[in-house]
Amino acid sequence: MADFQGMVITQQGLQLLAKAQTGVTLEITRAAVGSGEWPDGQDPEAMADLVHEEMSLAIQGMEVQSGGVTRLTVLLTNSGLQQGFFIRELGVYANDPQAGEILYTVAYAGDKYDYVPAAGTPFEKVFDIYIVTANASEVTAQIDPSVMLALKSDFDAHNADPEAHPPLRQACIDTVAAHNEDPDAHQALMESRELTTNTTIYVSLNGDDLHGDGSEQNPFRTHHRAIVHLSRYRVLRAGVATISTPEGGVFEYDQALYVHHPDYIVINLHGSGAGDGSGGTTCLRFTGCNGLEAFSPLYIQGMRIESDAPDYTGLICNRGDFVLGDRYDPARIVEIVGWKVGVSAQNKGGHLAVNGVQVLDFDQIGIRALYGSSVIVRGAPGAVLIDADTVGGTTPEGTIGLLATHLGQMFREHTVTIQHCELPISADAGSQII
Repeated sequence: MADFQGMVITQQGLQLLAKAQTGVTLEITRAAVGSGEWPDGQDPEAMADLVHEEMSLAIQGMEVQSGGVTRLTVLLTNSGLQQGFFIRELGVYANDPQAGEILYTVAYAGDKYDYVPAAGTPFEKVFDIYIVTANASEVTAQIDPSVMLALKSDFDAHNADPEAHPPLRQACIDTVAAHNEDPDAHQALMESRELTTNTTIYVSLNGDDLHGDGSEQNPFRTHHRAIVHLSRYRVLRAGVATISTPEGGVFEYDQALYVHHPDYIVINLHGSGAGDGSGGTTCLRFTGCNGLEAFSPLYIQGMRIESDAPDYTGLICNRGDFVLGDRYDPARIVEIVGWKVGVSAQNKGGHLAVNGVQVLDFDQIGIRALYGSSVIVRGAPGAVLIDADTVGGTTPEGTIGLLATHLGQMFREHTVTIQHCELPISADAGSQII
């Protein structure tokens, strides 16, 4: 979750709080998160709304505590979310009898934001917000009964109650006891523990997401299914999990691939060679969405990642190590074709190593480092090519080959070939390309 430094009561909130000391009910209506970036010097007390609200959060529970503080329990879920966003701001709204709904208290995470993916990647968080309610005579909250979820503490209290479903409890005890006496009972669990430790999951155009198991004999049909399959297993020791497409072909997707493993295992996305899908090469073609977004270590080798329209970003490194290509093996080069931004490292925890890549026919930026991220271009001489227009050979207006901005850092160990870009390299104040 984003790291908010503390809720600040707004001027409208202070006025409502003063009314609450005289007997007016302090009614909390909802919480909300936003992606807005606050300008330098922004006074949170003067705010009447979030800069850019993205989503309202359902209130699940409320507890008035000692010291004039109230705890709100809220649910954040990406169900139905069309496009992911960065959480930078958090607000709590309340009902003022005269002014209507007002922004009661607000907080900003700055560069310690978090990311909420679109609905294609399951995402739910239950968390607490602490707000000042002082000596308000009555504090209430509009609780949405349609999304009530039991917290772990609720389950613990229920399970500790000896009167909670006694027949079911005894049946469970008997079933578990019989299961544990079976010497073959835990074979599947033992296999799953080793699944993501130096293993390979296969994807093929002839595969099956419903009935496949990711083996070479019974592969999955999509990379989405392979990534979800890996994320379900815990890892007992460090390793690398490879998602391989040895037969190549064109894999068409209308949702971004979100790569995240809870144990931070390295996932190696391995193709059969970069190309348009013919001749055994591997091509991932995206329509109306970003390409790949990594929140844990990801290596990509031997494939093309292309877009049907230059409105999105091909590869996004949010967190962890992101490695592209092999500096000494041309067969493992990565082609990124037809994007608005080819490659973007955009989080302080993101580290991108460019070993062998061709960023081609992009609309704005080839490779970008921003928000404190670092990019190392360390391919062998000639292994990195950035070309904004390979078809017409023109120089599109506004194109930038390498860009470092918002404290982004970029380091080059070898010469990078940059062609048909209005600005080959660009870095703003506080960022650098060396």
